[in-house]
Order: sequence, then structure tokens, then C-alpha cells
Amino acid sequence: MPILGLPVIDAFERGENPVSDGGKWSRALPANNSATAKCESGQLMCNGDGNSATSYVRNDHVTDGPDCAVFCQWNCGPRVGAEFQLFLCVTGESLLATFTGYVWDINTDGFNTAMPVTVYRYVSGSGVTIDTRSFARAHATGDEYGLARVGGVFTYYVNGTAVGTFTETGTPVSTGAPGVCLIFSTNNMGNADNFGGGTLTAAAPSNVTLLDRGVGRGVSRGVGVGVA
Repeated sequence: MPILGLPVIDAFERGENPVSDGGKWSRALPANNSATAKCESGQLMCNGDGNSATSYVRNDHVTDGPDCAVFCQWNCGPRVGAEFQLFLCVTGESLLATFTGYVWDINTDGFNTAMPVTVYRYVSGSGVTIDTRSFARAHATGDEYGLARVGGVFTYYVNGTAVGTFTETGTPVSTGAPGVCLIFSTNNMGNADNFGGGTLTAAAPSNVTLLDRGVGRGVSRGVGVGVA
């Protein structure tokens, strides 16, 4: 279920190793520190062996502007060590001084009642935490996660529903590409699907249900979200 009217960029409905889609996808982590990602069985998979496999890829065919969003389905159930990341406005390769952009880390490590999430902002390889909280819900296989930024306000989405917001402080990253990362996810143990995102062309207010940090109480509040 795409968010904010943005289309699915890639449903991975092809056999391809490594993922490319005509050169649209590129590795976002140095080759000596990551496995490639592949398309298999209609999903994006980590092309590695063992519990330490990691695949970072970004879609350079799409440009994230100041107002932008990214979303992807995560087809892995709660599992020890399993993490999933989404990228906004990313350029360069992680672990290098060229890496700039936003990384949303979603921890699905077997939590049944709470799911820790953290958003980092990287500039020239140096990262800072700009938000961290726990969602009062359990991850389920096939859940879709999304992150949007409109006018400096970030909104978290789960299965198309907004579940929290925060306002960025500091100097924002204005442009880059969206991407996805599979961490500690080997072959069928951690698969992504229905990836989408890009620049939002307009913004409009909307009422969303927020989950208070760490406690998960629903609060209705008007915030700005983008609509393509």
C-alpha cells in the first residue's frame, strides 16, 4: 500500500543477480563489507550466506527532494538479529566519507510488544541520531514501513497509516536517492518487496494517529503530510 500517492518503483518480479533493473539500482555499501542483493521469487533478497550478511542498495533512478518519502514491504517475521533499513536522500556508500543522507533503522529482533526504531542523519560519513522511539506493536511478516519528510517534519508509516512524527533539528540533507538495506538477513530469512518513494509534489494537512514514545498511547493530532 503505497504512501502519499507515490508509486511502487520496483516489485522485483524478475530473476536478477545482482539487482540492477537496467542500472537503476547501485550498491550503497563498499563491496568488502556487504553482500549483493538479488531478485528472486518476486522479492529482493540478501545474496549472502551466514547470519552476518548485509545488503545495501539505493535506486539512483529516483531523486528525493526536500519533501520526499520512501516505503517498502518487509517479508521477514520477528527473528533474532533481523533489522531492516530505509534510506532517504542518500548519496555515496555507507562506512565511507562520501555517505550522506537519512537512515531509518527498524529493529524486528523478535520483539513481541515493542519495536525500537531510530533515524540517523549522515553528512560526509558522520552520523547523528535525530529520532529514536519504540512502536507499541509487534512486527508481522509482510508489514510495510514508510518514512516521509515534509517541511522538516518526518512522519512514520506502518501499513499505510501514519503512526508518529518528529521535527528535524540541524541542517537537513536536501537531495539524494531512496534505498533499502537488509541486515543479518540471509536469503529467504529476510526479503523486501514493493519498494517505492521519491519527491512529493504537494503538501496538505492530515489527521494521523500517533504512538507516544515508549508507551504507545494513541493521540490524534493534525500534522502536515505530502500528497503527490
